[in-house]
Amino acid sequence: MLGALAAAALLAAAALGRDVAAVGRLPERFVLGPDEDVEVALVPSGDPGGQRTLAAAALYQRGQAGHILISGAGYGGDSAELLADVARSAGIPEAALTVEPEATNTWENLRLGLQRLARPPRSLAVVTHRAHALRAGLVAEHLAPGARIRVVVVPEEIPMWGRLREGLALLVYRLRGRVAWD
Repeated sequence: MLGALAAAALLAAAALGRDVAAVGRLPERFVLGPDEDVEVALVPSGDPGGQRTLAAAALYQRGQAGHILISGAGYGGDSAELLADVARSAGIPEAALTVEPEATNTWENLRLGLQRLARPPRSLAVVTHRAHALRAGLVAEHLAPGARIRVVVVPEEIPMWGRLREGLALLVYRLRGRVAWD
């Protein structure tokens, strides 16, 4: 029994190491091209400075996103309601905004956010920070099958604790069947 537990612990450590190493890397299939557009740009909470929201607003203003969906209960000033105010201040019209105020994690941001739309989007860009990009893209692929998924990365430095946190979150999402990643 102890041998089986030790083997399981080694496998989990190896998987976590792989996931930590992947944090900050974005598969080419997720990259939004300069002449490419999406129906919806989704901004998950976790954006207290509003950088993700402003990046989504810039996509809308350039004609690369037809609609902005902001999702999350947030904490410390980054609720979807407050981030929608940032978008409005950046010139985004009310008709181009959807607010989902209840999500508390990435899975819920996408699941609850997509439920707020009139129909499933054919194309979606998740606008997030580099550390969160891979997991967000994989969750979007899982919850929006058939949609073209892109991830727009807001630049940031990723400290080691951020890599560890996202690596662990990615491992947990894989174990729960919330992302498929080989």
